Amino acid sequence: MTIQDSNFITILAPMITKLKLKGNELLVFALIHGFSQDGESRFKGSLRYLIEWTGLDKSTVIKLLKQLVDKQYINKFEYEKNKVRYCEYTSNYWVALEWLENPTTPRLENPTTPRLENPTTPRLENPTTPRLENPTTVVGKSDIIKIDDINTSFDNDNTGVKNPGLFPDEETKVEEPKEKKTLFRNSAVYKMVKFENGVGVDYSEFESKFATPEFEKVDLVYYFHSVSDWSDQKNMKRTKNGWLATVRNFIRGDVEKKKLHLKPEYKAPTQRLNVVGAIEYLKDDY
Repeated sequence: MTIQDSNFITILAPMITKLKLKGNELLVFALIHGFSQDGESRFKGSLRYLIEWTGLDKSTVIKLLKQLVDKQYINKFEYEKNKVRYCEYTSNYWVALEWLENPTTPRLENPTTPRLENPTTPRLENPTTPRLENPTTVVGKSDIIKIDDINTSFDNDNTGVKNPGLFPDEETKVEEPKEKKTLFRNSAVYKMVKFENGVGVDYSEFESKFATPEFEKVDLVYYFHSVSDWSDQKNMKRTKNGWLATVRNFIRGDVEKKKLHLKPEYKAPTQRLNVVGAIEYLKDDY
């Protein structure tokens, strides 16, 4: 993947005003969001691709990716292929905005939270061991970011962050249990709707999650079933807040495509055929 003359990056105002991103961190986030904003795709580009866009060296780009993951602005997915570990990224844009607009909304646990080091054991570094990440080293030809490169860079980088083993007086944070990801039909969001004989009869609790002017005219029942079908077809699993964000993504995506599904009372009236008039017209002998 290389930069083409037709390529561009879209920077949305809330990325600056709400997420408080700036500089190269904003640029990297906007790049990843551009590839994954549909809620299905992932950024699978190489480090070289990010380096070409930002003009930064390899180790700096890796640091920026780690910062965005730590802030939970992007999600990291790891996998192994041919005994080589790789990672891909997706944007967490809409969910992050939800956190900031509604402070009472719990944050989703990042499934790729970095390993915790033993706070009682300081990490010893060998001052004679050369750094593995050389800003002048030519980047490899792999079209996918190797996770081993990223982990190695984090372990050997001296960023000035306090080592918990050297500061025992600082309070150690305890991680909350991770929220389980499920198919939509097995999620807490799906259970908000009451069914009788397989037919939804009460969507009020689900609709209450979208009680804002933005969604007032939207046919939420349609999008409830659209997300449910999509989850089944793609075998997609997410957390409760993740599914609510996905519904919003579906709606906002249709707004951009100008094919938003509205409630019946807000749909434009269709022209009806005047059956009686047509019959009278056919009876007349001209």
